Amino acid sequence: PVALQGAVADLTSAKANEPTNSKVSELLADVSARLVPPAAAPSSKEREEERTAAMAAAAKQKGNEAMGKKDYEAAYRWYTAAIDADPKGPNAVAAKNNRSLVALQLQRFDDAVADATDVLRSDPRNVKALGRRAHAFKSMGTLEALRKAKADFEHALRIEPDSAESTVT
Repeated sequence: PVALQGAVADLTSAKANEPTNSKVSELLADVSARLVPPAAAPSSKEREEERTAAMAAAAKQKGNEAMGKKDYEAAYRWYTAAIDADPKGPNAVAAKNNRSLVALQLQRFDDAVADATDVLRSDPRNVKALGRRAHAFKSMGTLEALRKAKADFEHALRIEPDSAESTVT
């Protein structure tokens, strides 16, 4: 490195004396590049994590697009793919929360409850998950489910009193 630093100094001086000399410019760029250590290449584990996170994000986005088109079956499949691709990744909680909403639309109330409950395990104050689980319980219609719906709605109201998720419809 010391020899390379000396070479850079000499080439910089030469470039100052001969600014149009392309050979000096090329040599200076080449020697300077050797002084800068290359960035550490990501490990295979890091590359795999990036790949799975990207796959999960893309699948979640496809689910969002299907939701926008009210294609709930497709949305459910895409959100499932996002969760399966990276179950512990940053998109998993949002994908489960979205899949809970889709399950409500498809009247798969047990699935809606399961997904919302998973979301609440990682984020107990998630008002959307509380509201979705409450709506699923309400739709089940049993006395026990209605009690659970009431508890979830009340919890959501304590967290965020003005949220639409906190209201009973």
